[in-house]
Amino acid sequence: MKKLFFLLFFLSFTIVYAQDYFPTDSGVKTTQISIVAFTNATIYVTPQKVIKKGTLLIEKEKLLALVDP
Repeated sequence: MKKLFFLLFFLSFTIVYAQDYFPTDSGVKTTQISIVAFTNATIYVTPQKVIKKGTLLIEKEKLLALVDP
């Protein structure tokens, strides 16, 4: 009976420390202000207006500038 009790006791620890199966949405976080520039890019503003070899500046997931050469 003691062996069964100890077996169930140790098995309960494996259930408590089980792996979390759902990924978190924490992402990569940084404290630095970063600006991303896409240069020499083909940018589709509308289906009719296409900018070839343009530059696109993005900061904190927002559009800063769109430069048409």
